[in-house]
Amino acid sequence: MPKARKNGGSQPAAAGGAAARPSPKPAHATPTFDTVRELALALPNVEDGTSYGTAALKVKKKLMIRLREDGDVVFVLGFDKRDMLMAARPEAFYTTDHYRDYPSVLCRLSKVTLGELRDCVQWAFAYARG
Repeated sequence: MPKARKNGGSQPAAAGGAAARPSPKPAHATPTFDTVRELALALPNVEDGTSYGTAALKVKKKLMIRLREDGDVVFVLGFDKRDMLMAARPEAFYTTDHYRDYPSVLCRLSKVTLGELRDCVQWAFAYARG
């Protein structure tokens, strides 16, 4: 008779004792723009779009996030959040001369945590909605 799962389920265990289901993403996996997109599209009125020829996320046609050509991400979230993020985690968040006068922060996906991404998406959403 097949073994039941410990959580009370009645599905049999797969060979070797492991349940037959897709393995979740490792917690330490590097986020991608698809990760950002998934977080943003879960919010009301957010849509896929483009900006300067790259993938972007907009709320009611107002830019909130865009993918840069180099693979980094631009979050439009306000000067206060930008300055806070750059001061706290300069290895993950930065700006360039081009973005100095814009309420945006650039993000290195290879250096950011999922929690930081969630916060940035929420802040960009709130900023775009006014």
